[in-house]
Amino acid sequence: MKKYTLFIGLIVTALLVAACSKDETDPTLETWKQQNEQAFTGLANNPEYTRLSMPGGVGNIYYRVLQEGDGKRVYYNSRAEVYYKGWYVVTNQDRKVNAGDVFDQRLFDDGETFKLAVSQAATDNIQYATVINGWNLALQYMVEGDKWEVWIPYQLAYGENGNASIPGYTTLAFEIELIKAIDPDEFDSTTGSSTDDSSGIIF
Repeated sequence: MKKYTLFIGLIVTALLVAACSKDETDPTLETWKQQNEQAFTGLANNPEYTRLSMPGGVGNIYYRVLQEGDGKRVYYNSRAEVYYKGWYVVTNQDRKVNAGDVFDQRLFDDGETFKLAVSQAATDNIQYATVINGWNLALQYMVEGDKWEVWIPYQLAYGENGNASIPGYTTLAFEIELIKAIDPDEFDSTTGSSTDDSSGIIF
């Protein structure tokens, strides 16, 4: 009986190892990763887009200006209010994703801006959400009234594991309109009530 139990145990272990190995070398995931990387790097030769690099060379984003503003600029320790729309840039039926599919948005017609903290330095008020690194980078080059299309690689978005409905290794595109920049000396520390901003997919 002990030999039989050991034999079954070895079979189960072997099957688990095989399953893990299959996941690690999932050809559909590798294809998805390559498609997203190619879509992003393809912007390097597109004169409509400008590259911005993260400090320390940990990655970059591409953007193009859709509308130029003339208001106050955003700083690392600012908060901001924006309208935005985010979509996929690659079609891959294995991942059930199509280029142009919108995965999240907060627009004027929704009746309220999305409130965010540009960095962890500005998150002491729970009304203001933190955002992915690609957003942090883009916002610090924007002024009130700007509307940009921003492409963010997975390294500066949700990485290898993804988030909610967004698969890992996903390049994301956003339209971001900066409505208001809020300097630290304007923060209202008395406001502690929560808003529905915590439902956004991007933070």
